[in-house]
Amino acid sequence: KGSITYDRGEIFKTPAYRVNAVDTTGAGDVFHGALIYAIEKRYKMTKALAFASRIAALKCLDYGGRRGLSNIKNKIRIKIV
Repeated sequence: KGSITYDRGEIFKTPAYRVNAVDTTGAGDVFHGALIYAIEKRYKMTKALAFASRIAALKCLDYGGRRGLSNIKNKIRIKIV
C-alpha cells in the first residue's frame, strides 16, 4: 500500500512498488533498514522513501525473511536521481 511519513512538519506519501510478491516476511524491517541507510547517506526524504520502498519490494520477490535478503544484491540496480 505504500507509506505515509511525517518529518519536520511535512507529510510524505510514497506508493508501494508493484511486484509479484511471493513472501512479504520481513518487508517492513527491510523498508525501515533501507530508510535509515538512505537518511544516513543524506538522501532527501522523498528519495530516501522511494529507495526504501524499492528495496522492500525487491525483498518480496524471494521466499523467507533472511533468505530473501541474500538475493537483493543480485537484483539491485537502483539509481537515485
